[in-house]
Amino acid sequence: MLALIGTITHNEATIASELNDTIKNIPILSLTSPTINIEMLSPQLPHFIQFGNDIKIHMQCISAIVGEFRWRKVTTIYELSNTFSSDPGMLLDLSYSLRLVGSEIDNHLALPSLSSLSDPKSTIENGLKKLKRKSNRVFLIVKSSLEMANIIFEKAKQMDLMEKDSVWVIPDGVASLLDSVNSTSIVNMQGVIGFKTHFIETSEKFRRFKFKFRRRFALEFAEEDNINPSFFALQSYDATWVVAHATRKLQWNFSLEQSSRTNLSNNRKIQQSPIFSIINVIGKSYRELGLWSLELGLTKNLVTQQETEIMKTHGSSTKVLSTIYWPGGLQFVPKGWTYSTKEKTLQIAVPANGVFHQFVNVTYNQKTNNTSITGFSIDVFKAAINTLPYDLKYTFVPFNGSYDEMVEKVYNKVW
Repeated sequence: MLALIGTITHNEATIASELNDTIKNIPILSLTSPTINIEMLSPQLPHFIQFGNDIKIHMQCISAIVGEFRWRKVTTIYELSNTFSSDPGMLLDLSYSLRLVGSEIDNHLALPSLSSLSDPKSTIENGLKKLKRKSNRVFLIVKSSLEMANIIFEKAKQMDLMEKDSVWVIPDGVASLLDSVNSTSIVNMQGVIGFKTHFIETSEKFRRFKFKFRRRFALEFAEEDNINPSFFALQSYDATWVVAHATRKLQWNFSLEQSSRTNLSNNRKIQQSPIFSIINVIGKSYRELGLWSLELGLTKNLVTQQETEIMKTHGSSTKVLSTIYWPGGLQFVPKGWTYSTKEKTLQIAVPANGVFHQFVNVTYNQKTNNTSITGFSIDVFKAAINTLPYDLKYTFVPFNGSYDEMVEKVYNKVW
């Protein structure tokens, strides 16, 4: 055996090496994303290389999207796979990154792996029902297989969780496979935003690979539409070429520092940070809104290193995303919040017999049996409420006593 290529995790490779000593000396090229520090990897696998992007960077990209739209609370949804459950620190990384942009995790839904469920649709539906009883409507799918994500959106649409007050964000593992998603699943994802690994599709190398890929795909799956290769297909192709090149060189002394690749999926060293395309599902497919990288954050287009330094020096910002189509056809950024049946209404005491009516004026119409509360102070309060990144349910309560009595009742939590 020359090498192993696949989606094998470091934990799985370690267990396999304990059962078979020969694996310790075989290069393992994993297409998964590193979930722990390189320094913490077991020394008994000196030739283990992961081609995927560091999962911490994924968490930072998700947080950047949340911060861009000022959502203060989010709900995380994730599938418990071997990769995800092996490192609980991923959620800690996300929580830390969210705090940096003024947000926090409000609720979470952990779903068992799809292969372990006898009735996955019922399990997912029950999980979403619990989330629907909450107020938060910013749903971050942190980690999921494409199959799991398809069921989540199918059930979410049926349960009216894809309406105008909702926000859905999908990760690279789902977004990078949207080209192979059928039309029914795309309909269920309308308005979803996400991020996928960015690569240059106009290069001659990629065009040749795309032609060969689609020709081979059509021969093996004639009944399927002729889809475009995903980033993961490019990773597999690159990994195979690394093995072929090393075989010709008869040199298997792999290390992360030595694996500098000039290829289709990545023309940088493995350790360098990736660039993600921010996408928005609309119509029969999706469109790109902009880009994100660790160096520049959210940007409209790729810029050169010189331009990067100029922007850093002068404090310029390129955080400009295209117009977004949100769930329910909303044309402005959703607040990601709705009223819960368990949520208490904030009661605001107002003086009913105040002298300065220009500030607060309480009038009662006997014909309509309605109380009207107006004035400058009321207008300021409403304007402040409208700037909140979430909806706040409140009601004005007229009080006929003195100011001191009103304050005392507020202090004693009568309201």
